[in-house]
Amino acid sequence: MCVIAYKPMGTLFPSKSVLKTCFENNPDGAGFMFTFEDKVYLQKGYTTFDGFYRALKKARNTTGDEVPYVMHFRIATQGFEKSMTHPFPLSRKMNDLKQTKASCDIGIAHNGILDITSDGSKEYSDTMKFITDY
Repeated sequence: MCVIAYKPMGTLFPSKSVLKTCFENNPDGAGFMFTFEDKVYLQKGYTTFDGFYRALKKARNTTGDEVPYVMHFRIATQGFEKSMTHPFPLSRKMNDLKQTKASCDIGIAHNGILDITSDGSKEYSDTMKFITDY
């Protein structure tokens, strides 16, 4: 099952070694989202820990560590594309969900499989289908 690490507002970040362990145990892509100036920003599609950590560090340099962050480390259950990593913006448009960088009002990440929508598509994941349809 995927791992989600949540860093609430005003708390310390998980250490680099903890995040690396999350990535190594869930190696099918990673991403993160954070709130800043009344928007949710997300970045995803990282296939190496170094790429993920560099992007996270750059975002933290911009926001500081006071804002909340959600970090998602994926084990692929359907499809293996960068666009299928979490988090996703809340949108009915599949193209919005495929973006690796976005800003939105609400971001989504979860663990597990949504088998009500899992049809084996290589174009979208069960989560992407769920978000656009429900």
